[in-house]
Amino acid sequence: MVGDVTRWRTASPRPTPPPSSIPPKPRTLRQHKRFILCSAAEFLETLLRVSGANNAADSHDQFLIAQILHPNSIMASTKRKIGEKNGLENDSKKSKLEFDYAEKLIALENELVEKILTSGTDFKHDKNVAYTYNPLDYAAELHAQYVQRFCQGPKKILFLGMNPGPHGMTQTGVPFGEIPAVRDFLGIRGPVQQPKRSHPKLPVTGLNCSRSEPSGKRFWGLAKELSGGDPDVFFKNAIVYNYFPLSFITSAGRNITPVELNKGAQALIDKVGDEILSKVLKLFEVDTIVAIGAFAKKRSDAAIKQFKVPNVKNVYEILFYHGQ
Repeated sequence: MVGDVTRWRTASPRPTPPPSSIPPKPRTLRQHKRFILCSAAEFLETLLRVSGANNAADSHDQFLIAQILHPNSIMASTKRKIGEKNGLENDSKKSKLEFDYAEKLIALENELVEKILTSGTDFKHDKNVAYTYNPLDYAAELHAQYVQRFCQGPKKILFLGMNPGPHGMTQTGVPFGEIPAVRDFLGIRGPVQQPKRSHPKLPVTGLNCSRSEPSGKRFWGLAKELSGGDPDVFFKNAIVYNYFPLSFITSAGRNITPVELNKGAQALIDKVGDEILSKVLKLFEVDTIVAIGAFAKKRSDAAIKQFKVPNVKNVYEILFYHGQ
């Protein structure tokens, strides 16, 4: 059960509230496994503080996430020693790259979509799901670039999102696919086709989309800061994956998240999504999940429990401030 969450903020500090209204700080990350994320610096500070460790070498948990940092980070001095001790270096597992991780991941994603779309489940409810976008299909080229470049080999950390946002993955096929991040940080470029049906208010224009995806802007901003601007550093031991790859749109052009669907549709998505997630976790030998939001955290816990994924040792939940 998630307890009260303390909100930290590093930029544009607000006036300090009266002492009686200041919420207590969580005691340990293990007890709450949830924290508000404002910046990379605060991310590290939070991990250090809640772990109870005096330095990076004292905490396996914080290193699992800190090891994706730029080599010049404050934790670089312990990177090699701890990485070798905990088996986090990919070099020792090069033999496992004989088969194509990217190909297997795409096959699992397509299996999920096929099971959902051929189930006969009616996704319509009182808010009227009028359009279904499948970016794995019409944005297959960009998605393949992302997977083939960044999703090869074992990954100790999996950052898990919910489903495509209307101006992110729906446009690019890349999780949290904020256009400037996909194009400039990840270096992914190429054409995007059109979905079979699209809402006039939500056209698919690919990398030409001028709208911003707030969650993607914050997430990839964090990734860029943590990695010193080098995506290969970020992805050396990490993978970014969405639990559900489809996007649902109402007749009015509003995005609908999986939790807003009727109970039958939710149950189907949970059943198939949990199964596929468990296979992804096993495929990449994931040790730690960083869930972006409550939905991702809930589904992670359920998948690990039901499908017995022994390699996952930690599941953390991250929330973002709106407007940052």
